[in-house]
Amino acid sequence: MNSGIGFQEIVLVTVLVLILFGAKGVSGIMRDLGKLFGSLKKYRDEFTRELMAITEPPHDEKKIRTTERESIRRNCLRLAKELSIEERARQSAEITVKITSHPAYAAARTLFCFMSLPEEVDTQPLIRNALTAGKSVCIPYCIKETGELRAAYISDIDADCAPGAYQIPEPIEKLRIPSAPLLIDLFIVPGVSFDRNRTRMGRGMGYFDRFLSPLEGKKPLWGIAFNEQIYAYYIPKEEHDVPMDLVFSPLETIEAPNYGK
Repeated sequence: MNSGIGFQEIVLVTVLVLILFGAKGVSGIMRDLGKLFGSLKKYRDEFTRELMAITEPPHDEKKIRTTERESIRRNCLRLAKELSIEERARQSAEITVKITSHPAYAAARTLFCFMSLPEEVDTQPLIRNALTAGKSVCIPYCIKETGELRAAYISDIDADCAPGAYQIPEPIEKLRIPSAPLLIDLFIVPGVSFDRNRTRMGRGMGYFDRFLSPLEGKKPLWGIAFNEQIYAYYIPKEEHDVPMDLVFSPLETIEAPNYGK
């Protein structure tokens, strides 16, 4: 866009003024016109800046998205930690009933389930239920050096687990024979927060995103969360995010369109 009044426009205005008002009126009128043109340029520049602010994307859109995700993550972690022990137990029990009542759980012969931390939905009752029902159960373990998440079979939740990476219960060393994820029938996945598009947000280290990526659309992926961890709006998505097929909370079961059909 041009930044000012051109030479031809000035000459044209001068000639018109000379014709209409004579030489004496030129200086005063040209001075007034100069002020007018200056004001018009100022308003034009302001309008241009505002238009560009509306139409141009943010200079660092990724940074803005990351900041928003971190805010959601902190808030949902805080809400989960603020729940009383009794309330966590109550909500965990309701989620366990919903999962164990689902036909896909009944049909699954092999279950992958994370071992929960104190501020997460308690998965021990679900794992015990699966083992008692004769299902094969895998739990995850982390390889810090490579950032990998792997899964290994256990048969006794008390004897076969010990604190591992990040103090999360993991299979003891002698049981760490990696299972083939594509041979597992059903995956129960943790999350700091989920939205109603079934977008999952974890703790930000990417272990589960990398593990689940090859399974998207091939295996049922179920997220579980307290009511307080279901985000009311939309979580900003990252390219690596793997959506869930179902998300269970005590109050809601959020299902992918045409899931199981």
